[in-house]
Amino acid sequence: MKRLVAGTALAATLVVAAAATRPFWVAPDAAQAQAWLHAAADGRDAQAEASLARWSDRGSVDARHAYAALLAHRGDAASRRRLEMVLSDGADAGDALAATQLAELLARADASRADDARVARLLAQGAAGHVPAASRLQALRVPDPVRAATLMAEAANGGDAPAMFLYANMLRAGQGVPRDDARALALYQAAADADYAPAIQALTIAYRYGELGLQADASQSRLMDHEAAEALAHATH
Repeated sequence: MKRLVAGTALAATLVVAAAATRPFWVAPDAAQAQAWLHAAADGRDAQAEASLARWSDRGSVDARHAYAALLAHRGDAASRRRLEMVLSDGADAGDALAATQLAELLARADASRADDARVARLLAQGAAGHVPAASRLQALRVPDPVRAATLMAEAANGGDAPAMFLYANMLRAGQGVPRDDARALALYQAAADADYAPAIQALTIAYRYGELGLQADASQSRLMDHEAAEALAHATH
């Protein structure tokens, strides 16, 4: 599947070098925020993390998104609380991505909140801002299978890998949409190219048993199984 290619490390180094020349009083752009994120996550640079936190508090969207990504990959309760605060501030400021991420965070932390009015409002905000994940999460809340499939298709067309996988499942089962194995296969492949492990696992099984119009191919199935293991390992780090 899609992998980081040679040159990525060099590009990251150049971004960090360029970012270092920016005056500290100038709000960060996306490159600066990503440089701080890499420094904080990979180099455990406390100053870089403090810069992300400071500019996030000052309303920088790029810093907020990078800081949220940093906090989201930490498992401690303090980081989780801080993440919720950062995303809540972003949602209040009209940040559709932050609203979507907050809705997912709240629903994941407490399954009983899946139908919470606040979660619904946050997802509506995200969908209004054309965040594909918001449409995916809305689809999971809709009881009508046709409406759910429509929302999931919107999210998949927007490039959301989990939505590609889920919509492929709908197409495969004819759930709310006419059955279409060819389209399902294309979506599994697209999600797999984005290193989404469940999609790679679906392709592993399809090659093993000759499903979705594919010829049974044990060697290809083993290759996909290896790819799935790599994607799962990457997702947990």
